[in-house]
Amino acid sequence: MRIGKRLYRLIVKMALETIKETINIDMPHCKFCQSTSVVKNGKRNGVQYYLCKECGRGFVHNKGLPRMRYPIDIVADAVYDYYAGVSLRKIRDGIDQKIGRRPADSAIYGWVKRLTKIGLAEAKNHTPQVGNKWLADECVLKLKDRKKYWLINVIDYDTRFLLASRLSSTRNIRDICLTFKAAKDKAKKSPKVMMTDGWKAYIDGCELVFGSATKHIVTTPFERKELSTNIVERWHGTLKDRLKPMRGMDKSETHQLILEGFILNYNYLRRHESLGKTPAEAAKIATFPYRSWLDIIRSKIPKPPLKPDRKLTLVEMHHPSKPYRKRLKPKRKETPPILHKGEVFAGRGLVSKRYFRGAKRRKLC
Repeated sequence: MRIGKRLYRLIVKMALETIKETINIDMPHCKFCQSTSVVKNGKRNGVQYYLCKECGRGFVHNKGLPRMRYPIDIVADAVYDYYAGVSLRKIRDGIDQKIGRRPADSAIYGWVKRLTKIGLAEAKNHTPQVGNKWLADECVLKLKDRKKYWLINVIDYDTRFLLASRLSSTRNIRDICLTFKAAKDKAKKSPKVMMTDGWKAYIDGCELVFGSATKHIVTTPFERKELSTNIVERWHGTLKDRLKPMRGMDKSETHQLILEGFILNYNYLRRHESLGKTPAEAAKIATFPYRSWLDIIRSKIPKPPLKPDRKLTLVEMHHPSKPYRKRLKPKRKETPPILHKGEVFAGRGLVSKRYFRGAKRRKLC
């Protein structure tokens, strides 16, 4: 029985693809370039290592990012638990039960800082569409230096979107103006109504930043419910619940970043109970690409290279990947010998008290 040439080529092509898929069933993609040209590179302490023929890098298939030992889902769960108020010890215990390893506290802090910076960089590119009624209030936080600091916050009444938050040792007019200006820059507008308590700095700061077009109202929570700051007070309670497992925080760059990450988690990733959605969704931010911490870490997975626009030649089709060249081992630095008393370095017709290549110790006569 004879078959046509086209049918024969199609059968051979399908057979080759099936064989290739069968061979690569257990072979992971390269963590650095997402190539499938991967071979096994031996075991070390019972761990299988792989080598990429495309980029020449070795890696371990642990479902993590490059130069990361833990899977991305474990890292995302740890960052979520951290901002949800779980202590570091409980986070480590949970990871130990899942994969049998306990990361260090510094490793978890590194995950938190890394993912928080990625989320904050993306959040700067989006402007919330908030309402015309804002609330401002402050709360007292005790840090590790046993001093009291003021956390001044501005939140939108309709969307519950937290526009600005400033940690300061005082709450004078300058601090209030800086907080109001940050909220104005974030929303790119001024509110029509600003509700605060009777603190004098709020009255003057509202006039200086927003002008006379914004009406300032002093809240009276015990007389009228709609003129209260319960919304921002509830957020203060959520923040303090998170700070309890941290045993307080210090006023450093790391904890300032963590405070901004907590705001990021509140605005963009955490579903609000009364709204039924996140404050960012209520503020009509539909283009924010992340819905969870897992989406943030997945955005850093290296993308495969683009396919060539032209057709490959027969040589390129036969050898689709670049030839692997073994990296040369670095040369060891030559450590000079110690020169004792009454000795010099000699060699190649030279005598010196300083070492030079090829020199040997000689005693003086």
